[in-house]
Amino acid sequence: MARFHRRMSTISQLEAYNINGNIALRKEIGRKVGVDVALSSSFGGSEALSIDGMTRVERVKIAKSHPELFRLRSNGKFWMKRAYMHLNKWAEYTSHAWDLVQGERNSHLDSLLDPDLFTGRNEQTEKALANLKRLVPPLGSKEGMARIQGAITGEGAYVNVRDYFLNPPEDLKALMPTKFVAHQDIEALRAVYPSLRPSKKSTVTMKLDVGGSKRDVEWRNYLYGRAVGWDPV
Repeated sequence: MARFHRRMSTISQLEAYNINGNIALRKEIGRKVGVDVALSSSFGGSEALSIDGMTRVERVKIAKSHPELFRLRSNGKFWMKRAYMHLNKWAEYTSHAWDLVQGERNSHLDSLLDPDLFTGRNEQTEKALANLKRLVPPLGSKEGMARIQGAITGEGAYVNVRDYFLNPPEDLKALMPTKFVAHQDIEALRAVYPSLRPSKKSTVTMKLDVGGSKRDVEWRNYLYGRAVGWDPV
C-alpha cells in the first residue's frame, strides 16, 4: 500500500503540471549532449578537452525557452493537494509496515520472511521514519515547517513540504538555479599554484615540469558552470 500511494502521488503531480513539450526538451538537450559525447569518444587525450559539453546555465536556458512547459494546469492545485494526501498515506503505511516488522521480530511467531532481513540498519530506518513524519504531517495538522540537518556538514535548513503542495508554484522552472560560477573555484588554488589560470571555456592550464622542461598542461575544471544561487522567492 505504501508503494501504491507513492506512485499515485507521482501520477497526481504529473497531472498537475503541463508536461507537453517534455519530449521535445529532452530531444533538444540530447542533440547537443549526444554530439559532444560522440565527438569525445572519437578523440583521446588532449583532443577530448576541446569538447565542452553542456553547462548547467545552458540547460536552464533551453528549458526556459519552452514557456508553457512545467506550468501549473487550471486544475493543478486540486491534483497537488491530492498528491500530498497520497504522500502522507505513503509515510503512514511505510511507518506502519516498519512497526509490523519490529513486532514480528520481537515475537515468537514463525514468519514467512525473517524480519531480521529488514532490520540491518535499524537506527538509520528509525531516524528516516521520524524525519518522514515531521516532513509530511497530515493535512489537518498544525505542523508544517520542519528542520532538516545534513548528515555530513551538520548544517540545517527549514522546509515546508506541505505548503509546497498546497500552494504550488505556477511555474516549476522558477525553481531552477539563477546564478552560476565559471572558474571562481580555482582562485583558492592559485595561492599554491600561481601559474594556474583559466584556459578555454571549461578547462584550466598550469605550467608543469614535463620531461625536464616547463610547459602548459591543460585539464578540465569539472566545477565549471555549477549552480550557486536560486531565486529565494
